[in-house]
Amino acid sequence: MPGLMSAGQVRRIVSLALAAIGAFGAQSVAAEGPSPIQPTRSIICSTIYKPVCGMANGVTRTYSNGCAARASGARMLYRGACRKPSRMCPRVIRQVCGVRNGRRVTYQNACLARSAGARVIADGVCRSIRCPRIYRPVCALKNGVRRTYGNSCVARAYYAQILHRGKCGPQGACTREYRPVCGVFNGRRQTYANRCVARTAGARIIADGTCY
Repeated sequence: MPGLMSAGQVRRIVSLALAAIGAFGAQSVAAEGPSPIQPTRSIICSTIYKPVCGMANGVTRTYSNGCAARASGARMLYRGACRKPSRMCPRVIRQVCGVRNGRRVTYQNACLARSAGARVIADGVCRSIRCPRIYRPVCALKNGVRRTYGNSCVARAYYAQILHRGKCGPQGACTREYRPVCGVFNGRRQTYANRCVARTAGARIIADGTCY
């Protein structure tokens, strides 16, 4: 009959249809691609917006809340959005320990610490020291300036050199002029702000300028 197809024609049409279906399926799989990698740490955080400034890998960033910061592996620096630095700071990583609002925080570099309103107290990361709240004052030296600390543990936490027990006495009529000198006290060399400060601290001046 003229309207019927031969067996060969039927087999050819079926083969072409199967090939087309296979090609379409392959394109669909390729378009979908691999499934996204799921995070290894699953934390469900609320959507409440209470911004915090956190740091991860030496970079500061504003997170929606404290939970979001912790979920991202960041360390919270303070509440509120990160403040824009008032100066252009380099991205070099030379960590320093700074104090802001009575809390010690590790910053990526000294410029970022000062821009955040922190006072740099030492190079490197902040030490994790828990000091007792016992008041046993000591007089210690930091950056050529004497200061009374609550106890010896607090002085060491601020990288200060302990001079003696008890409060620091009056430093005399020393000016705040910065003309550094290198002095020796208790066998250790230390840079003092000026000669008057060095002599008041009981140090022996060995050279002008900072100690090397």
